[in-house]
Amino acid sequence: MQWLEHEAFTGEFKKLSKKYRAADQGLAAVKKLLAVQFDPIDPKEVIAPAKIHRRHQNAIWELWKIEVMVVGLRPNQWPRVWFVVSGETITFLTVGAHMQNYDDNTMDKVALQRISDYY
Repeated sequence: MQWLEHEAFTGEFKKLSKKYRAADQGLAAVKKLLAVQFDPIDPKEVIAPAKIHRRHQNAIWELWKIEVMVVGLRPNQWPRVWFVVSGETITFLTVGAHMQNYDDNTMDKVALQRISDYY
């Protein structure tokens, strides 16, 4: 599996990690799960449907949103990460937390704009 991060995502996540130190561990755990869930040869559903949501798709990529568990936060406070899957590549695009009062539709638009940097 190849991992990419949009440069804007990198900045957003660093800001989030400064506030919540366990965010890095949460993202590392998500990567392990995504590697199994989206394995191009033998995918297995290891993430509960309530925690991962397909937002958009076309013939080349699928846009997903997933909850990232952060120790010290309640589940409804966990950050959400938007990422795109294309073949063996997963690219993290943007991150939002309910404490930032994000809007799903706005975050979808941001993610779709950032996908255009890759596909």
